[in-house]
Amino acid sequence: MKALITAGAVLAIAGAASATDFTLPDSTLAGGESVSVAITLPVDATGFSIGFDYDEPVADASWASDVQFIISDAGGAVYTVGGFTNAGDADMGWAFDGSGSTNPGFYSDSFTVAIPAGDYTLTFVNDWATDPNPNVYSNIAGSFDKIPTPGAAGLLGLAGLAAVRRRR
Repeated sequence: MKALITAGAVLAIAGAASATDFTLPDSTLAGGESVSVAITLPVDATGFSIGFDYDEPVADASWASDVQFIISDAGGAVYTVGGFTNAGDADMGWAFDGSGSTNPGFYSDSFTVAIPAGDYTLTFVNDWATDPNPNVYSNIAGSFDKIPTPGAAGLLGLAGLAAVRRRR
């Protein structure tokens, strides 16, 4: 029982340090318009996930996958996902890319990419530059997955060993 409690405490400590969450303000964006937020990653990240609600109040040819999500730092390094007008600049496309994202609703995706610790600007763009009607994006949120610190990983390993030893 003691090993189980120890393992639970270690997992709680490691879990608390496993992600940096972010949110962007709900926005109504016409073609080319964007919303941004600054974020600091205290440690290197192994990837990120993002989700948002999409609505198209005036029906046109907009898709949720027209959105481009950009992670940029002060030095100009950029990681870009999705888009339409500037999709050729994207490092990766959305899992929901294309006509499968025409309906209003919740859309999300996850990406594996090394992102070093530092200060970043997260930008969410309606990348159909000539979109004649604004679209509504709400509940824009996500997280960066952190690489566990060596100490946390070591404690997690010790807890696992203790649990295995206890069972024998």
